Amino acid sequence: MNEAKKRMVRPVWRWKSFGLGVFVGCFFAWAWWDSMRSETWVQRMDAKGAYGIARVDGVTFVFGGATKFLAWNGVMRLPGKRPAKEVEEMEFESWGSSYVKIADWMVWGCFAVVWGGWMGWRWRRRVC
Repeated sequence: MNEAKKRMVRPVWRWKSFGLGVFVGCFFAWAWWDSMRSETWVQRMDAKGAYGIARVDGVTFVFGGATKFLAWNGVMRLPGKRPAKEVEEMEFESWGSSYVKIADWMVWGCFAVVWGGWMGWRWRRRVC
């Protein structure tokens, strides 16, 4: 790359990829804040059981199989909050559901690594 092009590199904060990363980061912050204030459940029920995602107390549960829930599909928001351990024991373990628990710090960490790598790759490609 010649010297004229090197001087014309746009600042990082003007990159679309930077703005997209900031937007996604703000969404994750809002999702964490919201899960500390209320419970959000998204569920799909079929003949084999219920499948869905629950956000409770800064933890995401991805569940499937037999649950105690009645046959409903859609989104349910419950005001107030219960500790994630209580939800895990009462809603999933006692009813034999299979589930995966994903902590918010894991989501944040994966996002930071991927976004940081993408930004570093773009920086290297543009400057070097």
